[in-house]
Amino acid sequence: MKKILLTLLSLLIIFNLSACNKAEESKIERNIGKSEKFSTEEINKAMVTVEQYFKLKDAEITKIYYDEEKANEDVETYMTYGNGSSNGISPDNVLIIYTDFTVTSDANETIDAGDYKAQKWILIREDKNSDWKVDDYGY
Repeated sequence: MKKILLTLLSLLIIFNLSACNKAEESKIERNIGKSEKFSTEEINKAMVTVEQYFKLKDAEITKIYYDEEKANEDVETYMTYGNGSSNGISPDNVLIIYTDFTVTSDANETIDAGDYKAQKWILIREDKNSDWKVDDYGY
């Protein structure tokens, strides 16, 4: 019984260490920046949501970041002219993440091969306890 338990514990440790190494190998440059509105954890969760949502063929995100000064301007535009003007979401529950990415082929119907900078991702949540979801994006 002790051998089985020891073996399982060893496998668990190895699994965790290999998972950490894979996370460190990511080629995506991440910059959370300073924020008076959101915690580092909230911004990081929004970034993970964007990474999971990004599904362009032959494309990869090279940089993902949060710039509060720029985001505040974009939130104002979203609340006035975008979905925020009609969906009832509080501006306190709107977060904008920016990405730079590269598309290496013309396999996508909506976007050509090339480098794209400061592409906007508008994320919303119902309240502070809800998960982020992508409401709109700029490519």
